Amino acid sequence: MSEFETMGKKILKISFILAIIASLIALIIFRSWKVFIGVLIGCGIALVGFGMISKFSFGITGDVDAATKQGRSNYMIRYGFYTVTFLGCALIGIPVLSLFAGFMCHKGAIVLYALMEGRDSNE
Repeated sequence: MSEFETMGKKILKISFILAIIASLIALIIFRSWKVFIGVLIGCGIALVGFGMISKFSFGITGDVDAATKQGRSNYMIRYGFYTVTFLGCALIGIPVLSLFAGFMCHKGAIVLYALMEGRDSNE
């Protein structure tokens, strides 16, 4: 397994742990299954976006112009996906802030991974 795959799996694991903790706290505080599910869906949306970024990064070639065009189109597709999924969830009654909370669980997982790996490499 490559270092990149190992990193992705660790971030995935940390993301799920943070999302489960956050969704349980949200369930206790708000007493709403929609909020609970929204946090998990938000984390899932972020993980799909992370996968799209990872896939794009492996497809980058030495051609700067082609990579720039590919990067722009990938960016538009990814943010279109975010928009459609957030809008769809909002339309069925999932609170948007719960989706953002789940999204932030994934972002927090990336930061935690970087902190843990940085500490390991400094020892």
